Amino acid sequence: APEALRAAAIDGSIEQAMVWHPVQAGDFFYIPANTVHAIGAGVSLIEVQQNSDITYRLYDYGRPRELHLDDGIAVSRAEPYASHWHQRVPERGEVTLVEGPLFRLDRIDGPATEALRAHYADGPLLVIPRSEGVSVSGVDLAVGECALAPAIDAVAVRGGARALLAKGL
Repeated sequence: APEALRAAAIDGSIEQAMVWHPVQAGDFFYIPANTVHAIGAGVSLIEVQQNSDITYRLYDYGRPRELHLDDGIAVSRAEPYASHWHQRVPERGEVTLVEGPLFRLDRIDGPATEALRAHYADGPLLVIPRSEGVSVSGVDLAVGECALAPAIDAVAVRGGARALLAKGL
């Protein structure tokens, strides 16, 4: 209920009300819009999302940042996270992580297959290197960087290098 969510956000009990998932390298969590979620201490992650300038903060661990209780509670789905949204990504291989309706996200090892290249044929895409050996328009990218490629033909993933590719649909 909205009243219970508001009370938990105000008194901090929202932290204990959340279902916390132990994570390890290779975990992938798809978080649908309006899902109340948090990132635990010590977790490094890559967050790919539909382009949006809206984030509603319900709780901030006592930090002095602005909260958005009215707006956030109005759109929040305060329900348990569905386990089918979580997957363990294999260490190697081409994997489609998200396929619509708003964006597509793939993990590749080495050059993209022709079938995957067809999905990225029209227009710009985001490239996130997961290992050395990834470049966009001839410029090498370091792990931790990302780049906007004008087209899939501008992307080089050499040898067994790994990268994430993303684009809006």
